[in-house]
Amino acid sequence: MKLMIVEDHAGIRKKIRELLARPDMEAREYATGEEAISAASSFQPDWIIMDVHLPGVNGFEATKTIHTELPSARIIMISADDKNDLRETARAAGAKEFLCKHDLARLPRMIYGGPASSPAA
Repeated sequence: MKLMIVEDHAGIRKKIRELLARPDMEAREYATGEEAISAASSFQPDWIIMDVHLPGVNGFEATKTIHTELPSARIIMISADDKNDLRETARAAGAKEFLCKHDLARLPRMIYGGPASSPAA
C-alpha cells in the first residue's frame, strides 16, 4: 500500500505514520499542498491523509486537484476543527472521509478495517 501524509506539523506526520505502519506500506510525507500535488501523479498513492490547514495551497484545493488527477486515491481529510461545514467541503473536494485530529487512533480501522482501535493515551 502506498500512503501520502500531507500535514505541516512533523509530530502529527510521525504519529500518523506510526499508527498506519505495516510491512507492506510505503509512506511519503509532505508539508504543503503544493508538494503533495506535485508528487501525487508519480507516486500513485492508494491513500492520502490530508490536513485541511496547510501553508500555501490548502488541503481542500490540494484534495480537489489530486482527486481530479487520481480518482482512485482515497483521501481522508483531517483537521483540529470538527465542524460540519469542513466535513461538507472535504467531501465536495473529493475526500472519502473527514476526521478530527483528536480521533487519529481511528485511522487504522478506516484504512485497514477490523476492530476499532483503542484511543491514544
